[in-house]
Amino acid sequence: MGLKDTIMDWLTADGGEEGKVREDGGSYQRDYQGTALDRDDIDAFIMIFRPKRFTAIEEVCRYLRSGKAVIVNMEEASPEDAQRMIDFLSGVVMAKDGSITRIVRNIYMCTPNNIGVVEQ
Repeated sequence: MGLKDTIMDWLTADGGEEGKVREDGGSYQRDYQGTALDRDDIDAFIMIFRPKRFTAIEEVCRYLRSGKAVIVNMEEASPEDAQRMIDFLSGVVMAKDGSITRIVRNIYMCTPNNIGVVEQ
């Protein structure tokens, strides 16, 4: 599968990666039991990611594609990977008509079109 096909799958799929085995042998399944995601009284949440390599950006894109806001902390990524991640996320956010906002150096918030960001 080429890069274009991968990007289109990320943008149009319903997040069907859960349960699949990653190349590194791990699983895309997450156990959110006992976390804020497991509570019934919370209507919305923001995921925080700390990717160290460009290959970790796939999970961030899954959340953006499903209409959730994410904060991406790239302080531990190399400058080259951080730039690639920002470029890639900018494309995903633009395709979903959302926005990407720099919070501080190497920390960005990506939001879908139904979430506004206001700075005061």
